[in-house]
Amino acid sequence: MQLAELEVLQIQLLLEAVHRYYGFNCLHYAIGSIKHRIWNSIQRDKLASISQLQAKICTNKGQER
Repeated sequence: MQLAELEVLQIQLLLEAVHRYYGFNCLHYAIGSIKHRIWNSIQRDKLASISQLQAKICTNKGQER
């Protein structure tokens, strides 16, 4: 699997987690737009990966950002 394919898979898994955990369905968003937002969040929160963002999102339910 190429790096770009892996990134798209990680984004899809993140969006699925958000949908299941919070009930927000972002799966239909344009991949370019959502990718940009995800990486901005990763940089803002000083994380290293999409997986770290997913873990943070799934452990912060009910907390304000």
